[in-house]
Amino acid sequence: MRQKLLLLALFTFISTAYSFGLSNLYGRTSVCTGSTAKYTLLVIGEDIDWSVSGNAEIIFGLQTNQITVKFYGSGIVRIKAKTRFEEEEITVNIITRPTVSIRMLPFNLSPLKFQDKNMTFVADVTPSSSGTYHWSCGSNPISDPNNRITTITMNSHELVRCSFTNSCGTASDEVDPRYMLQPFKKR
Repeated sequence: MRQKLLLLALFTFISTAYSFGLSNLYGRTSVCTGSTAKYTLLVIGEDIDWSVSGNAEIIFGLQTNQITVKFYGSGIVRIKAKTRFEEEEITVNIITRPTVSIRMLPFNLSPLKFQDKNMTFVADVTPSSSGTYHWSCGSNPISDPNNRITTITMNSHELVRCSFTNSCGTASDEVDPRYMLQPFKKR
């Protein structure tokens, strides 16, 4: 009897949610490349026709109300669940792991002298995404260690390092500023 009451309560909740236009399809809307995620359609006793578009594939659960999807590459994926009464869709953004490349601004071909030389560096992140930057350069003062662009006062020779972290991982790069500034020599 208790199970029947719980089942009736769940059916009432789902029916009420559907009548108010609330989605019955649940799952993550942002995932990392190479990851898997589960998507659930809240229905009871219905055949479900699942489909995915874009860089994804259903790897488990086609004949159930919950599927597991594997994501590849980047971009937008649409996951659809269709029954004889409704069709639900959820849009998923695939985020790739970042890469970082450090460059100097402005590019200057004069030889570097490490005596209170202010140098501005930029971290280019691919693909562009929100995340956290962290710059380091030994004991040299850094104007803004948590920004994409930073100025470092080069009092001593140190490697310039920047790491970037987003929801899919951390990437880092390091450069020796002496080699960024040396002019090309003619042979």
